[in-house]
Amino acid sequence: MKQIVFRGLQNLLFWFSSLLSRFVKKDNSLVVLCVAKILTENHKVILDYYLKNKPDLELVILSRGFVNLDSYSQIKVVRTFSLSGLAYFLKTKKILISHGDFDHKPHKKQPYHTIVNFWHGIPIKNIGVGLKQSIEYMDFMLVSSDIEKEVMKRSYGLREEQILVMGVPKNDALFEHRPVTESEKSLVYLPTYRDSAPTRFFEFSDQDLVRLDSYFKSNNIVVKIKPHPNDLNNPNLDGLAKLNSVQIVSGKFDIQTELKKSLGLITDYSGVLYDALAIDLPMLFLPYDFEEYNRTVGFHRDYKSFIPGPIISSQVDFIAAINSILDKSFSKDHYPKIRDEYYHFQDSNATSRLFDFLAVN
Repeated sequence: MKQIVFRGLQNLLFWFSSLLSRFVKKDNSLVVLCVAKILTENHKVILDYYLKNKPDLELVILSRGFVNLDSYSQIKVVRTFSLSGLAYFLKTKKILISHGDFDHKPHKKQPYHTIVNFWHGIPIKNIGVGLKQSIEYMDFMLVSSDIEKEVMKRSYGLREEQILVMGVPKNDALFEHRPVTESEKSLVYLPTYRDSAPTRFFEFSDQDLVRLDSYFKSNNIVVKIKPHPNDLNNPNLDGLAKLNSVQIVSGKFDIQTELKKSLGLITDYSGVLYDALAIDLPMLFLPYDFEEYNRTVGFHRDYKSFIPGPIISSQVDFIAAINSILDKSFSKDHYPKIRDEYYHFQDSNATSRLFDFLAVN
């Protein structure tokens, strides 16, 4: 019953918005950037580019919650659930999103809107809803390669012309300063989110966290664990927080910056592997629940034959792999081939291409 009422209210708001939009003067120089609650790497690169290169445009953030802008205090922020939010949404012709229509709900796309979805990462796991018809809430989606283009077409029912192979904004931060030399002895641990159960960390057959912590400490290594935003209350984090060499991080954690100054990445099924691939960073994979995850979620290509790093199930092998990173014997010979497959443009001009596209659409 609640869903029926909610949908009814949404339809009523859309009807009202459509009617009101006829009397709102459109501003072709206005770009609305939708932010859920936190600024992601993509958002930050867009804001940096706008402030430096686009004084002729007005960029406004439409936010569903409080956004800490830090160094972007000169950017105007309006709440999605406000009259100002509605006014800016109806006034603009150009809207940027990073997920879906959730980014700007309860407002609905108007016929004169051009909505570009720059997404939030190259997927390796199956995503989307497998729609047979194009999703109505966006006009275009940015991708970084033809492989990703096919994945998005298949996952979201998008047409060929809706998918733009021009790279996403955060690629600019990744490719701007290659190659990368680590500046601190840290490992970044970024697991994917699981709907079925809380993520388990360092899940080895011979797990001994005290000994592992001692190994990290003896090698002056800090492991920075960033849980998925939906997994911040994971009870499995409690024991890790007591380890001397482990930091549980969240909020103000710039993934691109942290990867660039780290020794390597630890992950499982997260698309962050492509960020690490872009900067030639060693990767270690801990897919402790592979069989279940493969059965319930699945992947768009064979996981075990594709992954650009060792798949590790024991603590002994994990330590051996880290030692190979420390002594520079870790093999990355296959990185260039995979990087070329997933990054058509390996430059720092993706955001420039996006704004050029907005200028003519």
